Amino acid sequence: MKSLPCFLSSLLLLFTLDANAQVRVVQPVEVAPSPEPAPKPEKNSYRIDGKILDSANHQPLVSATVYVKNPKDSTIVSFVLTDNKGAFALKDIPQNEDLLFSIFYTGYAPYRKILKGVKKDKLDFGTIYLSMASHALGEVTIEGAAPPIAIKGDTIQFNASSFKTRPNSVLADLLKKLPGVDVDQNGNVTAMGKKVDKIEVNGKKFFGSDPKIALQNLPSAIVDKVQITDSKTTEEEMTGQPSNGQTKTINITLKKGLDHGFFGRAYAGYGTGKHYDASALLNYFDGNHQISLLGATNNINQVGFTVNEIQSMMNANGNTRTYEYQSGNGGFNVGGLSFGPSQAGLNTTTTAGINYNDSYGKHVSVNGSYFYGNTRLDNNTKTAQQNILPDSLFNYNSDNATHNDNLSHQVNAEIVFKDSLWDIRYQPNMNISNQTGTSLNEAASTGVKGNLINESNSLYTKNDESQNLSNGLFAYRKFKKKNQYFFFDLRVQNQITRGNDYNSYRNLFYTGNTPSDSVNQYINNRAETNNYWGDMVYGQPLSKVVSIDAGYRFQWQYGLNDKKTYDFNNAIGKFSSFDSTYSNKFRSNIITQTPTLGIGLMADSGRWRLNAGAQFNFISLHHYSFTHDLGFNQNQFFISPTFNFSHQFKNKANLWMGYYSFIRQPDISQLLPVADNSNPLYITKGNPDLKPSVYNGIQMNYNKFDFKSGNSIFLGLGYNFTQNDIVNVTTYNQQLQQTSTYTNVNGDNGFFLYGSFSKTKKETNYHWQIKLGVNGNLNNNHAFINGDPYASESYGFGLRPSVTYGYKDLFEFTPSYTLNHQFNQYDIKALNNSQSMVQQAGFSGTLYWPKHFTWTSDWTYTHNSNVAPGFRKGFILWNGSVGLDLFKKRQATLQLSVYDLLDQNVNIQRSITATYTQDTQTIILHRYFMLKFIYNLRKFGENKKKKPQQPEMFFF
Repeated sequence: MKSLPCFLSSLLLLFTLDANAQVRVVQPVEVAPSPEPAPKPEKNSYRIDGKILDSANHQPLVSATVYVKNPKDSTIVSFVLTDNKGAFALKDIPQNEDLLFSIFYTGYAPYRKILKGVKKDKLDFGTIYLSMASHALGEVTIEGAAPPIAIKGDTIQFNASSFKTRPNSVLADLLKKLPGVDVDQNGNVTAMGKKVDKIEVNGKKFFGSDPKIALQNLPSAIVDKVQITDSKTTEEEMTGQPSNGQTKTINITLKKGLDHGFFGRAYAGYGTGKHYDASALLNYFDGNHQISLLGATNNINQVGFTVNEIQSMMNANGNTRTYEYQSGNGGFNVGGLSFGPSQAGLNTTTTAGINYNDSYGKHVSVNGSYFYGNTRLDNNTKTAQQNILPDSLFNYNSDNATHNDNLSHQVNAEIVFKDSLWDIRYQPNMNISNQTGTSLNEAASTGVKGNLINESNSLYTKNDESQNLSNGLFAYRKFKKKNQYFFFDLRVQNQITRGNDYNSYRNLFYTGNTPSDSVNQYINNRAETNNYWGDMVYGQPLSKVVSIDAGYRFQWQYGLNDKKTYDFNNAIGKFSSFDSTYSNKFRSNIITQTPTLGIGLMADSGRWRLNAGAQFNFISLHHYSFTHDLGFNQNQFFISPTFNFSHQFKNKANLWMGYYSFIRQPDISQLLPVADNSNPLYITKGNPDLKPSVYNGIQMNYNKFDFKSGNSIFLGLGYNFTQNDIVNVTTYNQQLQQTSTYTNVNGDNGFFLYGSFSKTKKETNYHWQIKLGVNGNLNNNHAFINGDPYASESYGFGLRPSVTYGYKDLFEFTPSYTLNHQFNQYDIKALNNSQSMVQQAGFSGTLYWPKHFTWTSDWTYTHNSNVAPGFRKGFILWNGSVGLDLFKKRQATLQLSVYDLLDQNVNIQRSITATYTQDTQTIILHRYFMLKFIYNLRKFGENKKKKPQQPEMFFF
């Protein structure tokens, strides 16, 4: 059977770019005939060598931009940056063509000459001297002659018009053209080998600075400059301190006259199996006045927007998981809302929101947003769990069916006042959510030989609501002396959660003397959490190299949890019998006072940085159970030292080393001395005597990006250990009914390392990239099983090679491979050591042929070597699409796509802990076809162009 990958592969091999491709071959202005036939083919390109020095002191000008472009359409033919000696070499310049040779260096007068019909194989310009511009300290700007790249201090700036993109392209297409910038298949951006965590437009947030929303919706045609710099915290921006350089920020400046207007994207699609997907995003820009509207609805486990975008609007943190595999499309959970298949199952999602930015005068700016989310999750989960006992194993198998409806309203705002001395910010936020759902579970425990030990059937119904209000006031005061500042903040957070839940179950036991039992309960729960805290920090420079800071934090956390459980009274037919075993009213009162002291050293314009400090934590805990008339108090003192060192080498490599520690207090559920029987075979109960955990970590990172060669190296390693780590203490009765509580242990530690290497080459007609990622880990953990302590050691490694190749604007393809191998060893001799290996091979490709058509194919094979019987070890997920651009300006696309062409997709997760190994398989989307209409709206003011200055003519 003819398959889509074979078809695409054939196309990639057989077809070449048509006459309408983007990269232009410049026709020569004049061609001189040869006096006699040449016996050998004539070489059709040449190179230019030279050196650039300062005309006054004859010092080399390092990282000057040297480039050749076609003056007809400003297409860049070749460009390079000068090395440490000021030397350059431009290669592959076509002969017999009129081209423009230019040199740009900030603060110096530009150098430009026309190359007229060059027929030589090599030009040597020798030494070129540049003189300071008349306004030497300012930036030299020449209309119509902007260089493709300019380095200004810590900022690298690209001229967007020098990098041609396809009609109707977006910012992601433009960034892919820039040297040193990479956009992967998931929309993650790296620049100069570092992660890009923010994208701004004209220096302002664009949907919370989320990179992905700007990548897919900002038209490349309106971009003037792309500026890449190190990301900074608010404190670093205010005080002028250099960044640690771990991440990058991209700022997009819009072309003059095009910074007001509308742009956006909308699509609607319908497919087989009654699947649908619709989304719209509309942006209005008028200088500082910006409004964005978004909305989406679908039943294909898609959001329509990214996790960072929703997090920025909801001011929440997405849930993350450790060591798991998940097939299909990515998903996440924000603020109680589930998006996509991170919880697997079938999701129906409706989202809507508005984002507003404006400025009032020179000093005041306002940002506000509202977000609405409504998701419905239907899921069936099959679980096979092997539990570890000191002298044996037993298996727990379950089938769970859930239905959940989640509704959320989120309002965020920020008012900023900023002048030369003050930076004051007020941030109010409100979140209201409601969750309803049911969970039906059937479970059984069996021995190693398959003998049945217990069975359980349960039904849990919930109806919960939550209100969360927060306010924050932040202020920086900068003084005239550099790095002298005062900072303070006041924050309040109040959260109330109410629940009306019903829990019923029946347990059947086939061994021992414990009788079978059943429960039918109503649970009324009200939890109140209040957080009040304030900070103040004063920074004082002692010299140009040394500065100190001192601070103080006061935090008061007050919580009240009232859980009332009632058993069903058959005599009167109501939930009227109060059950004190599963009820508790509990108060938590924690006061923390933290003086801080730090010292910083900075030299060589921030290339050397050393910071050391300590936090002195005085903690007073007061807990009281009204139900049991039991109180317990603790007074704690911890010192949390911090240390970090960073150095930027002359070759732009960066080295960072740091030590950090923090305190992790047990949450209320771990402290409450009341049983939770929501899972009848797994009863949990808190321990009021728990101590807080103290986490310590040491980490080192090395990063180097060579702009000239396109090589990128990133290495990291670290070690961590935890004092008073909080772990489970689990005991089983003869019927294997589990009861768990918590205790503190010492000796848990871990080591990790990771590295990545990439080499990128971007030429006029093609580009390619090779990537290799590696990682390793070693962890030692302590736990309890059936009350007996034991230790486990886990270690593993991962490998991620990939290759990307693209030719002009005809095609691009990426084969990739991923390997994750994990091992687990136990000090219990009766237990066998375990291991698991997940391999994934993939191939993705895009073909732009014939004209106005776009073909995509994404093929992935996943194999899990060690899953429980009954779970599929391997499967292929194959998605594809074909799109046709419509209308004169190609502002619309008609797309036919297929998801899971072979109908093999599954969702399998394997979790390995110190006490069990668990495999889960959930329902997931299967094959469907969808026809989608996509429309891009772009309406801007016109950009008035000025005539460029005429360069000096240079004939050869």
